[in-house]
Amino acid sequence: MRRKDGREQISVGVFCGSREVEEYDLTASAEEVGELIAGYGYRLVFGGGNTGLMSAVSQSAVDFYAPVVGIIPKFLSSVEKPADNLTELIYVDTMAERKERMFLESDMFLVLPGGVGTLDEAFEVITNNQLGLFRKPIGFFDVDGYYQKIHEFFETAIDCGLISDTVNDLCFFDSNIKALFEKLIGALPD
Repeated sequence: MRRKDGREQISVGVFCGSREVEEYDLTASAEEVGELIAGYGYRLVFGGGNTGLMSAVSQSAVDFYAPVVGIIPKFLSSVEKPADNLTELIYVDTMAERKERMFLESDMFLVLPGGVGTLDEAFEVITNNQLGLFRKPIGFFDVDGYYQKIHEFFETAIDCGLISDTVNDLCFFDSNIKALFEKLIGALPD
């Protein structure tokens, strides 16, 4: 599938945690995502850091020969230490610029477990889709029920009429990464 900007590859933006997590084994799920992106011949776009789940997903994508683009604010580069094995590393000034660049560079998005920053990025994609600013599918990888409460929130908000049910056209939840990935691919615009 050729993109409008002429690039051959589909780009998958991944939002996920940058902290090291010891209590839960989330690393294997992040590595599975990197391998899956590479297996489809797609390009990974992520936050650029070499810590936490960001490191696991990017290293796995690199290990399986996917092009990997990291986008990191300059002020975070001393905390999240950018990975040095990326195809491209883009420095920006602010978190807002990071999101804007990730939105521009990505055709679809995967949300792995993460914190407030991860949710901020994901909700902005959903909002931009709802407002018609772009049409890019987003999927929450519900590892061990991590995003179950968010899914329930969406269902409740739809039932109350506070969110349009059209959110379900581009926003997906699944605990099976391959099934989730197929939903995202099926929702890509022609």
